[in-house]
Amino acid sequence: MAVFEPERRQATFKVVYFGPSLAGKVTNLKRLSEMAPPRDRGRLLSLRSRRTTSLFFDLLTLRFALPQQPSIKVRLFTVPDKDVHRSTRRVILRGSDAAIFVAHSEVDGTSANQTAYRDLKSCIQECGLSDDFPIAIQFNKQDMPYTRSAESIAAFGRRVSTPTVAASAKSGAGVFDTLKAALIIAWQYAEEQSQKPANFPMHFQDFRHTLETAWSHQNTGSHAATF
Repeated sequence: MAVFEPERRQATFKVVYFGPSLAGKVTNLKRLSEMAPPRDRGRLLSLRSRRTTSLFFDLLTLRFALPQQPSIKVRLFTVPDKDVHRSTRRVILRGSDAAIFVAHSEVDGTSANQTAYRDLKSCIQECGLSDDFPIAIQFNKQDMPYTRSAESIAAFGRRVSTPTVAASAKSGAGVFDTLKAALIIAWQYAEEQSQKPANFPMHFQDFRHTLETAWSHQNTGSHAATF
């Protein structure tokens, strides 16, 4: 659940990247780490099993901050996609504020997408999260051949009433747009669930403006990130 700290002037969100194997979850985090100013990113961490090379999860912490506005701290996680790690996926999902489902854009990836999405919905239910838990969908690998068109992806998004982004994490296209979409619906969900205290000094429009401009804002002041 989102954490709003009026005294520290900081809001913290947890976003989890789900999706089928090789869809590009980790690549999304790598591109975001490259996009973020050094002062606004933590190290990209990967936790692997000691006995095998199996990946448990990746973690990247980001910050968005503008002068005179509270800062936004975002903790991004990926989940392992092997069946044996299903319980790990549930553990990582607990306490999260939104999920980003990274899907294959290739037409022949449809079956893997459907299986992974059913698993995400099942994990949401098993974690006791609500049916309207925020999910943004990214159709990644638009740079590959035989992919769905941007038009068909947009039409899909309208049908499911879920933010849907066509992306190429390899080049970075659509990566930030996906995260921004997830954070926007996470904020709205937090307000609907009364998680945001009335005395937190930021409104939705300020939140959105901070996401859209913080990394490009030429700030000469000292605003050290705390991760």
